[in-house]
Amino acid sequence: MNAVIAPAGVYSLYGLSVRSDLPLPIQPSPPVGDADDAGVWTFRVAAPAGLREFNGPSVAEIRCAHGSVFAARYVAADGYWLHNPSTATFHIVPERRCVDVYRDGSADDRLIGLLLVGQVAVFLLHTFGCPTLHASAVVTDQAPIAFVGPPGRGKSTLAATFLERGAALLSDDCLPLRRRDDAVYGGPSLPILKVWDDTAAHSLSISHELPALLPAMNKRLLAVEGRYEFVETPTRLSAIYALERYQPLVGDAADVTITPASARDSLAMLLGQTAQGGLLRQTEIARLLPLYTHLVAQAPVRVLRYPAGFEYQDEVYARVLADLDARR
Repeated sequence: MNAVIAPAGVYSLYGLSVRSDLPLPIQPSPPVGDADDAGVWTFRVAAPAGLREFNGPSVAEIRCAHGSVFAARYVAADGYWLHNPSTATFHIVPERRCVDVYRDGSADDRLIGLLLVGQVAVFLLHTFGCPTLHASAVVTDQAPIAFVGPPGRGKSTLAATFLERGAALLSDDCLPLRRRDDAVYGGPSLPILKVWDDTAAHSLSISHELPALLPAMNKRLLAVEGRYEFVETPTRLSAIYALERYQPLVGDAADVTITPASARDSLAMLLGQTAQGGLLRQTEIARLLPLYTHLVAQAPVRVLRYPAGFEYQDEVYARVLADLDARR
């Protein structure tokens, strides 16, 4: 299958070494070795003639809030296919450690790059037995912790809040999990934060313009290297906070509460927050249960209910640290 030749950069994605024809939204870097990573993956722009027609049904898919298919997964004898309508189709061939990228028309390179470091890389990790949580995570002086929850709960904003107060970034959005003899470890991830304008201004005190994540989108891309500490090695997690953000009513007390989740609720939360979980079959999701069971025994899930509003960040930060201290 012929590929269009383009300048390649070498990147480290979640511990995987990648050579990519397309620019990715992180700085190129020397490969980072990992015991589970033998060899370099190639992301290459493929000639349109190699794109196949999908006649059969997809084996898994992700739909947007309006019901339209956002991404679909197909299985064939020559590997996996991930189809993103109006953007790109990715052909993943694990035996050759290669991902062929088929653009859809004039799709924006930035969007394709985000899909490569998100959807595609996370799917690759899963094929290597390295499931990934949809989570932000930081390392405080007390312990490494993760924040989980559906989009809009404030995971990245809380991570930014902790970074500004001296914590190190372990992950924003995608947190790979690795089972070792002694514990479950999280990371490494990517040294970037995807933040809204208000978060950049109020949580990080950044007044200058950050590059847009995508055209016509009010979300920004922040490279943390050189600004905040980034943890480049897998780290043993100590606690997981499931976020429940609420809008306080006028005149009512705005309380921050932290309560333990039951074992059943903890597992349900983690299963529901498996990154790109919609692209996995039910049997593949079920195989994650032993790892998640081990993780919640090591890093209990705590429900963090907190009020929306940047004026409450100091209190949320203090309550989380107090909770960590109490559990030592």
